[in-house]
Amino acid sequence: MFVIPDGPYEIGESIDCIADAFPEPTYFWQNMATLQIINGQTLTVTSALVGTTGFRCNANNGVGAKDLFLNITVNREYNISNINRTLRSPRVLLNSLISLKTRNGRPDLNTSKLVLITDEIQALMQQ
Repeated sequence: MFVIPDGPYEIGESIDCIADAFPEPTYFWQNMATLQIINGQTLTVTSALVGTTGFRCNANNGVGAKDLFLNITVNREYNISNINRTLRSPRVLLNSLISLKTRNGRPDLNTSKLVLITDEIQALMQQ
């Protein structure tokens, strides 16, 4: 069993659990912290999953069942208007965004988001 795509994940992404089985299995996901069951092969990443959460994917085809246990890491989503409310100056905002990092030292924002936010900040600075 395996999942695609590999993480970390962004809010709104889908994670598919894949099992090579015949007959075709049915699937469910289980949040190991809350024990909530989500039926289906696909788990949709929501803001409730920001951080790292343990999950179990179960595939069962009536002949047998398999579990895949994994930690799913979801990056927090940054919104320019939310961040701007907490910081007074666009220049401070730009410096703060550039320095944001996750616990493992990797950038928390992908490059395209950072470029988009930088463009918005530059527009604010010209007002």
